[in-house]
Parts: sequence; C-alpha cells; structure tokens
Amino acid sequence: MTESTRSKLPYVLVISLIINALLVGLIIGGGLGKRGGSDRPPAAQMPTEMLLLSGIESRLPKAERRTLRMVLRKALTEGAGSRVQMRQARTALNQLLAQDEVSADEIKTVLATIRGVDTARREAIHTELANQLSQLSLEERQDLLENLGKRRDSFRDRFERRGPSGPPRGDGPPRGDRPPPR
Repeated sequence: MTESTRSKLPYVLVISLIINALLVGLIIGGGLGKRGGSDRPPAAQMPTEMLLLSGIESRLPKAERRTLRMVLRKALTEGAGSRVQMRQARTALNQLLAQDEVSADEIKTVLATIRGVDTARREAIHTELANQLSQLSLEERQDLLENLGKRRDSFRDRFERRGPSGPPRGDGPPRGDRPPPR
C-alpha cells in the first residue's frame, strides 16, 4: 500500500462503520415500528365489545381497573377459551400444513377446533362485559355510548388519513393513480 492510501484507510473504515450502524438502526427501527400495531386491526374495525370494555375500564378507579383486568385475564387463561388451547390448536394447524399430504377434512377439523376456542374466549369476554354493563346507570351507559361514537369517529378519521396500510398520505397522487409496482 502506498502512504496516501494507508493514511485514508482509518477514515474510510470509520465512515463505513457509521453507515453500517445507521443502516442497522433503520432496519431494526422499521421492524419495531411495524410491530407496534400494523398487525392489529385499526381501532375503527375493532369489535364493539372490546371498545366497550376499554371505555368501561377508563371510567374505573385504578384498583377496580386492576380487578377487571384480572377477571378478564383469568377468563382468557382458564377453561375452553384459554390461550394455551388456542396456541395448541394453531400449532396443530401449522403441523398439518407442513405435512406432505393433507385433506380438506383434516384442515376443517383443526379449524373447527380453533373456532371453538375462539367462541369460548368471546363468551368469557361477553359474560364479563354483561356483568360490567349491568352495574352502570342509564346515564353512565349513555355517556359510554356517546364516548364510543366519538372514539370510533376519531379512529376512522385517523385510519382514513393514514390509509389502509402505510404512513399518512402526502401530497402525492391518490393511491389509484400510482403506477403498478415493478
């Protein structure tokens, strides 16, 4: 190596390290940003019962919130609708799909198991929702409905501004006017 090349080498290496660190940070940051909620349905499409439960929870004092969460957690971790049973049913589906040959009946059976567990989970949530809503006065229920409508409108506005998948839309052409991806 020549003297001029040798003297520039440390600077090139430091610049390369900085660029690599930035790229790794962008990749990790992008993955974490997507993980934060892109898998979840937009709140405007969340089941009403979940919005009702979160509305009830927001009205409760801290100690009662903790109790409500414990009751819901217990309902979803025990019995026919437990997380363990759901995980086992989904694992069975994955194992079935990994086999060389699989029949439609086998898939339907596993999907029926998943549906049964999901139904049991919903029943547990609905039971607790009924218990909570029955304890509210008419005024509290009407206030809850009003707030639910406001929250849905807010989520809908945010969802429409953001688009079905992606960041908020800029000044570019509308989605339908863009050329197809290559």
